[in-house]
Amino acid sequence: MSCSMKRLRSITINRKGVTGESQIIRNNMPFYGIHSFRHFAALALISSGLDVVTVSGALGHCNSGTTLNVYAHMFQTAQARVAQAMDGAFSFLPQDTTT
Repeated sequence: MSCSMKRLRSITINRKGVTGESQIIRNNMPFYGIHSFRHFAALALISSGLDVVTVSGALGHCNSGTTLNVYAHMFQTAQARVAQAMDGAFSFLPQDTTT
């Protein structure tokens, strides 16, 4: 199955699961559009530390470059968290106090 066919099939599945507008109004919920759920899913995957190729596949992108073009800022934030985690992992080493 080609990448574009996967994308079409996932859109069809997602649209079947959309709650109706009356349900949203009845529960006084803001609705930002179905595409916001896609962005939320991407953010959740990236924040959990998954690599760009895995996230790209989950979103149905044919090319990981597409994922990076749209979500690069999220990956940069995730990389900063990785740096902090590595800093914490090596906190047992003596600190350089000569600077």
